[in-house]
Amino acid sequence: MRILRCPIAVVVFCVCAAYQERGHAEDKKVEVVQSWTGILDEKKLTEVAPAKGYLTSQARWKKLWQTWRPGEKLPEVDFKKRLVLVNLSGMYPVGYEVRLSDEGGLKVQLSPRVPGKPGFGYGIAVIDRAGVKSIKGKAIEED
Repeated sequence: MRILRCPIAVVVFCVCAAYQERGHAEDKKVEVVQSWTGILDEKKLTEVAPAKGYLTSQARWKKLWQTWRPGEKLPEVDFKKRLVLVNLSGMYPVGYEVRLSDEGGLKVQLSPRVPGKPGFGYGIAVIDRAGVKSIKGKAIEED
């Protein structure tokens, strides 16, 4: 009988551990309000991409938009309520899956898109700022 107690205890422990893990809230999906993808023809155009991966000001947004999408009307973004995520991905345009932890940590997962031509792929996504305290483990910095 003693041999049976050990496997039963292991099973009970595993079930309890799995139940506790489910007790933690999962990260909430963050909806992308607007998004754009594309491919830049020249590497020097990638220099306007923010090193931190996001924008928090109208001035930086306007510069990026006019550089990457010249001739197109600048979309309005209320930076008090929203953030603009900006990422480069080599030769593929970028799509986004964004999640927010209970602690306010934004987690960004990029998904490359099939390119239409050679170049430097990018993705831009506007998201609601509510509850976001950090991105990639670092507190949000204003531009």
